[in-house]
Amino acid sequence: MNNHIFDSIGDAVTSAVFSIKEHAPEIEFWGGLGLFVAGAGIAIYQCVKRVPKIKEDAGIERKKLDIRIMTEDLSDDEIKKEKRKIVLVEFKNYIKAFALPTALVVAGGTSEILGFLGEKQRYEVTAANLASMTAAFASYRKRNAELIGEEKEKALYYGAEIKKIKEKVYDENGNVIGTETKTVLVKKQDVKLDPYTYEFSPETTDHCREENDMYEYNLAWLIGREKEWNHIFLDFDTKVVWLVDILRALGLEEEARLCSRNVGWLNPKFFNIKSDGCINFRIQPIRYIASDGIERWKFMLDFNCDGDVYEIAKAKEGAMAAIGNTIP
Repeated sequence: MNNHIFDSIGDAVTSAVFSIKEHAPEIEFWGGLGLFVAGAGIAIYQCVKRVPKIKEDAGIERKKLDIRIMTEDLSDDEIKKEKRKIVLVEFKNYIKAFALPTALVVAGGTSEILGFLGEKQRYEVTAANLASMTAAFASYRKRNAELIGEEKEKALYYGAEIKKIKEKVYDENGNVIGTETKTVLVKKQDVKLDPYTYEFSPETTDHCREENDMYEYNLAWLIGREKEWNHIFLDFDTKVVWLVDILRALGLEEEARLCSRNVGWLNPKFFNIKSDGCINFRIQPIRYIASDGIERWKFMLDFNCDGDVYEIAKAKEGAMAAIGNTIP
């Protein structure tokens, strides 16, 4: 069996472990909720089915003891001993009936608390990152405005172009008294996209929040996904990363369906090729007017793919065997 099959399995396991770690708080919370509900359900079942039987069995044993007391010459110590035995058996039966549901409820509740705390910590980290990034971005815009001027900086920020227009000036009676020149920002026409450029917006994926105040959140989310994929690509020594997998992770299902299955990145640690040596989303924020007439943000992702990895690898000795059957 070829070693590349084991490598492919190893890469798949590594990606799965990374995905599990990423969603650990959700897994803990919902898994805990499932255990809690299962434990509660079993407890209710035991109350309905098992508890009456336990009480009935204990009642039968007590009646037998009453008969023995009347027919046999039992001492007080023997009677107490028999009664304690009946109570002990009844108690053990209750423990047997409720041990499993109690354990499930406790484990589920603990898991839910851990999941909640983990989710809370992640949101706190995200909020801190957003605040830091917002401040850095504001500083960046300020520096750009000082270098190129405030109007040009706004044009870049809104994805628009600067135009000068003449407007009529009216007096208080509504009569034209002259004209004045104003500088305005006009939205640029859509440009031709590169082969590996995709739109990340509320229209293309559920992961993009459409509210105006979610700009920083969406940008931070994309940057986080970019870092994660570079972590998988470089830190885990993944030989090949496919563009279609990243598109799926971003929720761009339709784009992933139409995307070439051969396009991706080759890890330069394993292939002697010229490349950027990393995965770069090349995120480009664009301001646009939505169908409801409200200005919103979308993001163009211009991926720095190496291209058709099979075509690139054909010229490299042993590269095709290293890639193996990892095509998605």
